[in-house]
Amino acid sequence: MKNNNRLQSPAVEAAQGTPEDTAAHLARCAVSFGIENDDDYEARVLAIAFVNGTLFSKWLPDVATEFAAQVRALVTTEWDHPQVLDLIQKNPGDDVTWVTALRANLQQALQELPTDLSPTTPLRKILWAAAVGIRAGQCDPEYAETTFKRYEIMGTENRFLGSRLSTWALEDFEIRNPPLIEFFEQHYRKTPVERALICREASETLSSATLLQDPWELKFWSETGFNRGKLLAENHPAALGPLFDEAGPKGLNYCQQLFQKCVLGTAKSGTIDLERAVLRFFAPFSRRHSTRVAALPDQESKGLRSRATGFTGAWVRGKLEPRSPQLQAPSIHRPTIPSSQLKLPVVA
Repeated sequence: MKNNNRLQSPAVEAAQGTPEDTAAHLARCAVSFGIENDDDYEARVLAIAFVNGTLFSKWLPDVATEFAAQVRALVTTEWDHPQVLDLIQKNPGDDVTWVTALRANLQQALQELPTDLSPTTPLRKILWAAAVGIRAGQCDPEYAETTFKRYEIMGTENRFLGSRLSTWALEDFEIRNPPLIEFFEQHYRKTPVERALICREASETLSSATLLQDPWELKFWSETGFNRGKLLAENHPAALGPLFDEAGPKGLNYCQQLFQKCVLGTAKSGTIDLERAVLRFFAPFSRRHSTRVAALPDQESKGLRSRATGFTGAWVRGKLEPRSPQLQAPSIHRPTIPSSQLKLPVVA
């Protein structure tokens, strides 16, 4: 008997430290990095969860096995049944189409589960996909290695999404920061002084951004970041010493070149256009990534989310026909005010 269950949006209020809480955080990460809440949302998030599980089994096999055992207590389903794994691995696709194939295979496997063995809530669907990914990696180390090689050539944001379970496991699944701050923590891990500064400034900016109608408005983030940097240099010059020491002559020279190219290079009639400067900075990354991942969305969308959406193209785009929504994105309720009414620290 096929499972044709239709479920509503996931309940994101789960107890701290439970597997369901982990699944909720994974859903939040997906939404924060551009996975749209449309008919294919479920397929995308399940694919992300599966890849997380497969990489988890490769990097931290013992911890992954323990996590899968916790999931088994919640999700009464035979994800390790040979027929399930065969269905998922029968059409792995190539380096371009593998995510699309994975999405289709996961959806088919989920729909063909008997009703009494299918996950009963949206968050448990995510856990089911992660557990199947763990089992696939355990049963077939070559499959796990192939997934890892494909992961390595993804863009920065996709690698972030694909490594959440393994990263959280190293912290005993105590998730303390919003997805954007987690991303900065991972991205700047090789420069701890810069990471501490970026995470602090971004956390404060994010708190203000949540009041906007569009929290990812590029103009707001670019102007706020630029002005906060100027204020830091003027009011706390001693704090810059460790930052400059960490960057070294090569890093400082690179920053100076970026300023000349992106900021001064986009100025019109002596007026700096920070929005254009940020777009010029990101343009080479967008072009480089588009040569590695097929079918990226257009890079003309608005705000900081546009870059995340573009780089999550491997998850987002595919040739699947639209389906009725099953697992939907968690909604975030926040008061909103126009960005023009939000005061920014402007330095002349």
